Amino acid sequence: MLEMQLFAYEVSDRTGNRMEGNIQAESSDAARLALSNAGYTVYTVSELQSRVAANPPVVMTAPVQAPARIAVTPNSSQPVAIRPLRPANVHSIPRTQAEAVARPLAPSTDDHGNVKSAWSNDGKISLMFTQLGSMLRAGVNLSTALTEMSTQTGADIDREALKEAAVAVEAGRSMCDALERYPYRFGPDIIGTLRAGELGGFMAQSCDQIADQRMASHRFRNLFRFHAIYALSLLALAPFIYGISSGAVESIRAQDQAGGDLPIVRTLVKFVAHELPTSGLKSLLIIAALVGTYLVWMRMKFRMQRHQLVLRIPLFKQRTQMESLTRFCWVLSEVSRVGIAPQQCFQSAAAAIVNLDLRERVMGYGTQVRENMPISQVLRSADILPRDYIDIISTGEMTGDVPGALARVTQACGEDFVRRDGQWRMIAMVLGMAVTGIITVILCGILYTHLYSGIMNAVLTD
Repeated sequence: MLEMQLFAYEVSDRTGNRMEGNIQAESSDAARLALSNAGYTVYTVSELQSRVAANPPVVMTAPVQAPARIAVTPNSSQPVAIRPLRPANVHSIPRTQAEAVARPLAPSTDDHGNVKSAWSNDGKISLMFTQLGSMLRAGVNLSTALTEMSTQTGADIDREALKEAAVAVEAGRSMCDALERYPYRFGPDIIGTLRAGELGGFMAQSCDQIADQRMASHRFRNLFRFHAIYALSLLALAPFIYGISSGAVESIRAQDQAGGDLPIVRTLVKFVAHELPTSGLKSLLIIAALVGTYLVWMRMKFRMQRHQLVLRIPLFKQRTQMESLTRFCWVLSEVSRVGIAPQQCFQSAAAAIVNLDLRERVMGYGTQVRENMPISQVLRSADILPRDYIDIISTGEMTGDVPGALARVTQACGEDFVRRDGQWRMIAMVLGMAVTGIITVILCGILYTHLYSGIMNAVLTD
């Protein structure tokens, strides 16, 4: 029979109230999961007593609000006095019920077992990994950092993912094994970069890389999204506006036939209202078609096709390639210092590439890497880096300073990407303004022609 252990815990409820108590469970992981799934945010779980009798009911002290603590200034040398906790109300629950609570809730999953959720926002992901990198550089334990971040995030799905990652780390497993179950929030490039950080011991720097890339992507996407929404809104509302203009023309014709004796506003509203059902229905159908197409296109099974499409659009292709190669070179330079096999080093770097289509191609070339094979030879055959950069790596192989050569290539790629990213955003803004401007002019021309011809026909027709 499994032996139960007694643990002390410190948690907070959904309103932020700190609580403390005791719980019996088979392990600290089971205790943490039981508290987490009960709706509490877990801060600490520490063992108080081992070898509790195996079969009695599980005793769990009810969480009680922590007492007020005596505040001291940060520079004060006086110890912090804490009043004793008042006794907790102890109650018993059947062991089967406790085991059911300790089991994680079954999340909604897709056909591949991945947790389904909305797609992540690049800006929020950037802030999340900025915080994580800052805490790791400050010496905070990874499990503690993840637990603390889970209390700060606003999205429930991110909170659950971070809690699960914290439990995995505390149990000695990789945080990536937990985050990988949330592909809608943490893409393959994020998982690949974090795995490389775990492998090489540069987790804080990996978080910084993810944060910087996601923020740059967030700015570029926001610019493109604004112009796309504006252009599609014009197209969707065109039938609606056309119907209003048709109603106005009909009201003018009716006024002309009545010799101008009809009420102007009432007549206008009457004929516009007559046209709105048809024109409004057309606009609604267009909006429904656009929204439906977007929702279908953004499904997980079309993610590879989206990444392939990006590489077929010249402006996006250049930016995506430079973005992916910058990440690839950075991870390659870092893991090359660890002393692992060349193939594993290459595959770790390839797994961090942002674009999935480019990632698969580079990982395919990684299978050609053999022991003592120069990395520059594989890069030349893959043709994924400019020749000048490959020559720098080749020189590093000759001089025995491959990590240094890769670091110089990474710096050059990063500086080139930052410089070009501003240019690409400017080009995207100009093209977006041009496209939306052309659509606006065309629609205004159609509307003007319709109004002018309708008014002239209504006035000149006897």
